[in-house]
Amino acid sequence: MFKSLFFLSFILLSLTQIKVNASEGAVNCEELRESCEYYSCFEANRKCGRFGYSRGFGKKYCLRFEKRAPQFSIAGELWVSKTRNCLIKKLEDNIDARSCRSIKKESFKEHLSCYVDSGFCELSKSDRKEVYKTIWPGLWRIRTLKAGIAIKKICKGLKS
Repeated sequence: MFKSLFFLSFILLSLTQIKVNASEGAVNCEELRESCEYYSCFEANRKCGRFGYSRGFGKKYCLRFEKRAPQFSIAGELWVSKTRNCLIKKLEDNIDARSCRSIKKESFKEHLSCYVDSGFCELSKSDRKEVYKTIWPGLWRIRTLKAGIAIKKICKGLKS
């Protein structure tokens, strides 16, 4: 019986998809780069808690955009996808940041460039309205408001 339990445990462990980096004990999040689940994986590695960027903001808003995807045009859906991928790439670039606080600070800064570089200014009025509806619950955050104002200024400057 002990042998069969050992064998069953071995099989179950072999089927597990999570890869662990043996030297650091970190979960490899590479396969999740184009998914909102990346934020959970990032959190598993950094453990910044519910007020950290990945759990307290990143995943929450990623899922909101995902849920509202049918409200966007095809161009809007493409923008959502490009922006998500950009934000995840920037977060990945920040993985070596010293503290959860610095990760949060740097990640919020990246929203500006990811939104604009992914084509926010070129979105239709309808798609921009959907973006605002999606982020509305987060507008009480000063950082979110500041980023929104900065993005509007950039878009206005591009149209002039």
